[in-house]
Amino acid sequence: MRRSVGLGIYLLYARLVRGLFSGSGQKLLTQARPDGALVWVHIVSAEETSAVLEVMQRFLAENAGWNCLVTAGSAATLAEVERRAGAGMVTARLPREIRSEVFLDHWKPDMLVWTEGGYRPALLAGAKARDIPMVMINARMSPGSFRRWKFLHGLIASVLGRFGWILAQDTTTEGNMRALGVDRDRIEVTGALREGSAPLPHNEDERRAMAEAMGGRPVWLAALTHAGEEEILLEVFRTVRRSFPELLMILVPNNPARGDELATLVQAAGWSLAQRSEGSRIDARVDVFLADTHGEMGLWYRLAPVSFLGGSLVDYGGHNPYEPTALGSAILHGPYVAGYATAYRVLGEAGACVAVQDGAALAQALKQALVPDRAAELATAAWTVGSEGAEVTDRVLEVLQHFKPEGGA
Repeated sequence: MRRSVGLGIYLLYARLVRGLFSGSGQKLLTQARPDGALVWVHIVSAEETSAVLEVMQRFLAENAGWNCLVTAGSAATLAEVERRAGAGMVTARLPREIRSEVFLDHWKPDMLVWTEGGYRPALLAGAKARDIPMVMINARMSPGSFRRWKFLHGLIASVLGRFGWILAQDTTTEGNMRALGVDRDRIEVTGALREGSAPLPHNEDERRAMAEAMGGRPVWLAALTHAGEEEILLEVFRTVRRSFPELLMILVPNNPARGDELATLVQAAGWSLAQRSEGSRIDARVDVFLADTHGEMGLWYRLAPVSFLGGSLVDYGGHNPYEPTALGSAILHGPYVAGYATAYRVLGEAGACVAVQDGAALAQALKQALVPDRAAELATAAWTVGSEGAEVTDRVLEVLQHFKPEGGA
């Protein structure tokens, strides 16, 4: 491991400067450390939150007795972490560098997983001094960041040298980090982490029964819709039914509690309805199947070759597009997808989804996507992207298992 005069000066400064936690960091001394082994993961950007938390949730599922401390580099990222954190996870914001030792002594992590960048030299040096295994995942270093770090070559080389393994998003990051002193045998390029790569569960007996009841009809899924979208989508359905008279619409509201409200809306529009929460079944007379229940998205994505993802025709921010990609459903979406901007950009560049601006454009895109060859083209491209994401997730988990300390769980 390289030692740096610059890092030594930095650490000396951190010890000499007086200060306390700021803002929400004050809570760190009052939050209880969970019993048992603890993996600490630091998330730099809000956009990678879902992907990283999915990895850590799988890690916890595979390692009984472990818990996860999740920290964030900003208030916005911490808010996203708190919204998405699952069972076995506690959240906190990092302290100032001058209080790194207090943080480490309080939480006593058994392993550290750092993401992307945003390095904290004193904190990372302190973790290494305590013999905490350190892994960096989803690492990214742009040419601009590389140019800035070159002026502090010794410091960054010493910081990066403390990681046992670095998983880089791309060859640019790998090249930049190697130029800054990372050994060739401690870094590999995996690609970027993507959320939702693990297929959602479903009841296979139920899927078979429903597929048989559909009898080969074309099916369109309007998934996770929000208030203000359903009226537009029912008009789209009316337009497309002129070209596909047997088309079945599966409508899944983001909030199942709106089921009765939507049932009234569908029937007022003149469509025959079957409502999942009422125990109704699909038959040849049903136009719209209202799936107003929790936890069955894996079933609906498997049944529908084409999905519109809601929260995107109204300004909600969209929903996770990698869930349908893992199950072979082609994706259509509106313009409001800021919550998953990177995911939609990756899928769009791969020709794996279709963006529309309004209901009229959605009707045209849906008519094209319902043609079997076009649906297969979109779904294949989407599945390819999703498969690549699954490979990255699996590799990250392999590395974490390798560096997990013996006896930690």
